Amino acid sequence: MKNPRTHGMDKDEEEMNTNADAHDAINNHDVWTETENSNTKRWQTPQYTGSEGVEIRRSKAAVVCLVLLCVLLLTEVIILCVHIHANNINYMEDQLLITDTNLTDERDQLITNKTNLTEDRNGVQTNETKLAEERDRLLNNNTNLGEERDGLLTNETNLAKDRDGLLINNTNLGKYREVLLTNDTNLAEEKDGLLTNDTKLTKDKDGLLINNTNLGQDREGLLTNDTNLAEEKDGLLTNDTNLTKDRDGLLINNTNLGEDREGLLTNDTNLAEEKDGLLTNYTNLAEERETLLTNITNLTEERDQLLTNNTNLIKERDQLVTKNMQLTKEKDVLLANNRDLIKQRDQLNYEKRELLNMDGWLYYRSHFYYISSQKKNWYDSRRYCTDRRADLIIINNRDEHNFFKKMSCGAHAWIGLTDRHAEGRWKWVDGSNPGFRSWAVTEPNSIGGNEDCAVTHSLGWADFPCHRAFQWICERNSLR
Repeated sequence: MKNPRTHGMDKDEEEMNTNADAHDAINNHDVWTETENSNTKRWQTPQYTGSEGVEIRRSKAAVVCLVLLCVLLLTEVIILCVHIHANNINYMEDQLLITDTNLTDERDQLITNKTNLTEDRNGVQTNETKLAEERDRLLNNNTNLGEERDGLLTNETNLAKDRDGLLINNTNLGKYREVLLTNDTNLAEEKDGLLTNDTKLTKDKDGLLINNTNLGQDREGLLTNDTNLAEEKDGLLTNDTNLTKDRDGLLINNTNLGEDREGLLTNDTNLAEEKDGLLTNYTNLAEERETLLTNITNLTEERDQLLTNNTNLIKERDQLVTKNMQLTKEKDVLLANNRDLIKQRDQLNYEKRELLNMDGWLYYRSHFYYISSQKKNWYDSRRYCTDRRADLIIINNRDEHNFFKKMSCGAHAWIGLTDRHAEGRWKWVDGSNPGFRSWAVTEPNSIGGNEDCAVTHSLGWADFPCHRAFQWICERNSLR
């Protein structure tokens, strides 16, 4: 911007230079005329009186000054238009840079969101893989525990069968021991009876020997009865032989009974030892059974705990799967939104390039605006906007109002506000009620009852007849 005072001084200097140039031109003209009169005789310079020459020179100077002033004014107008155009171009460039920066930030944000979603998806897939592996491991452990449990149950069944067999064998051995004890008692009684008989036989033998001795003495004394005694002797010898044989048989039987008794005692000792061993084995088996029952109880509790943990892990896995599905759906929605944003961005860039190629369109806060240089009525103005996929402007706040007032340089311009359908009920062209109002003083007044359309100017809004011709402002949403 130029300083107004400096500009005024420059203008005065130019006017002084113009007057000096005009004066020099008049002087040069006079010199030329005098020279020509002196050097050439063929040319006839009109002769004027003194007052007429002054008037002619003044009129020529006035014409020259007027022409120069017109040139200066035209130059000032051109400079002013170039300055305004340059300001508009700079403003448009700043707005395009801001829009480009915003779009770049949005693109970077979308790329960051996409990267975060990809990392979250990879993390969820990793967790899902780990949970699947842990689930398989737990299933294998569960299967192994089930097999171990089945093996323990089989072992327990076999041990119970072995225990029942040992109890039966123990019972049978007890009965057999009682039978052996009874037989041993009977044998002892028989042995005592045999010993008693042996004692009696020994006494009888001693008595027979004594008798034999007495008989020998009697034989010597009783020679007369030799035949009878010989016969009796033979009988006695026969009886003695038989008794000797019986004695030897009894001795053999006694020896056999002693051996049988020793065998029975040995068997009884062995049976007692076997009984003690069986009792020890039974005690050990009972202890092992209690240990197995304890282990089975612990394994059952561990199995129940593992089943509970497995159930909890299955629930957690199902929750993670559900969460993964939800995240996948959210990712798909975000990707769809990202694609839509990319399409909108491309559409925005396309429309921006398209509108920037159109003269007079400005970009402001995601909208494009056009201020006309022509004048039309409200209907034709709106038709002009709608033919370009736009509409008459809708002003929503004070900032927009100030921007459009600056944009239109305070000139009267149609806006998209009307009460054509219901008098006094002003609505924007999109059917919404005006939340922000900036009516000028005494407006709207509807003079004549037919002022149904609104314009904006330096003092605010005003209602005018819709057939009046004014400039107009179009507004186009960059995302539409």
